[in-house]
Amino acid sequence: GQIGKKQILDNLDGVFLMLDEVFDSGLLLQLDPGVILARINMQDDEAAGASGAGAGGEALSTQAAFNQAISSAKENLIRSLLSGGP
Repeated sequence: GQIGKKQILDNLDGVFLMLDEVFDSGLLLQLDPGVILARINMQDDEAAGASGAGAGGEALSTQAAFNQAISSAKENLIRSLLSGGP
């Protein structure tokens, strides 16, 4: 399925966190979804402390959506680079 506007808006904090992990001062740092997700999960774990927030199924769903978003962003970036502009 496609990622809809509502899903992005509902998870905007995660989107910004993902973009922060992918880019630094406008420079592309990372495109590997596994590495980015590990960094985000590490930050989430630190923020949650010992509260154990989130269920296992929810984490898998979030990971699948995240992987799809990264894949789509990667395809768009490659398409943009190959076409010579935005």
